[in-house]
Amino acid sequence: MNQKIINICYKIKLLFKLPNIKRKLKNKKYTCAYIGTPFYGNLGDQQIRSSSIEYLKKQGLNVVEIDYYSYFYLKNYKMPHIKIVVLQGGGNLGDVYLLEQYFKDDVIRNFKDKKIIIFPQTLHFENEKNKGEFDISKKIFAIHPNLTVVAREKISYEQMKVEFNNNTILLSPDIVLSSNYTKKYNYTRKNQILFLCRKDLEKSISDKNISHLKELLKNNYSLLENDTYKYYDMFDVTRNCELKKIFKQIAKSKLVITDRLHGMIFCAITNTPCIVLPNYNHKIKSTYYNWLEKFEYIKFVENIDEINLDLIKKVSSTKPNWKGLNKEFEFLSKSIKEL
Repeated sequence: MNQKIINICYKIKLLFKLPNIKRKLKNKKYTCAYIGTPFYGNLGDQQIRSSSIEYLKKQGLNVVEIDYYSYFYLKNYKMPHIKIVVLQGGGNLGDVYLLEQYFKDDVIRNFKDKKIIIFPQTLHFENEKNKGEFDISKKIFAIHPNLTVVAREKISYEQMKVEFNNNTILLSPDIVLSSNYTKKYNYTRKNQILFLCRKDLEKSISDKNISHLKELLKNNYSLLENDTYKYYDMFDVTRNCELKKIFKQIAKSKLVITDRLHGMIFCAITNTPCIVLPNYNHKIKSTYYNWLEKFEYIKFVENIDEINLDLIKKVSSTKPNWKGLNKEFEFLSKSIKEL
């Protein structure tokens, strides 16, 4: 669908959406606000939203969802029944995605009387010139009386304990790992290998190396190529449609090769064999070794040259056994219930 049409449709929908959100905020049964549903085309972040809502409902909470755009219309609206504000998790804490950081700062300033939890995040620093901007965020975080920041791997956890030493810091897997889609996307697998490889600033594997690997595989497998990023904004219907398509494609593949964090995670929760390559920072490698190394159908390799036909045969023939990471989410669940 044309992006202009999508945006026009969303603005029309917003006129009807805002009154519905306000009605929920007046209802005593809604005690949790999930703020910051993304509009951009990163399917990993879109699934973070979906898994977060699923997870909060499992904790017995009635959730009011306030997306990124709606927040700016509602930020000064009275929310007397909301006890806990949950902010979208992901990989945008630090100095790389400053607009996302500014958004978090605004929410934290605006809700000093609420318990706030920032769902599992990677903390990453890249540019020294942005240090001053992040220092402002640290001060905003520090003065909030009841703010919990959740790291999704141990490197970020150790950094957060230093950077946010006035706040509560927890360690928990990426929230998408709380989902189990093994039954929902249970398909007969085809003799195909799906490549889910980055094309953005976080890419560390060259196109030349990817092409060389495809040449090695093309005589034995059908090769498909996709990405977990779509270059248009998405809301509700388009989000659900795109997520279903990518999950279905993954679940029908014999093997996935990816340098996307959520390419790896989508494979884990659908019982799909996967070989994982690193990206430019620690988030994939750390997530793998912290939470997924014990699952033999998910295999991390440091270098694309390690991938050969024998490795592909070994990984793709491993029996998947995803049962979830319920125990690893216990600290987060406990924090949510301590209202």
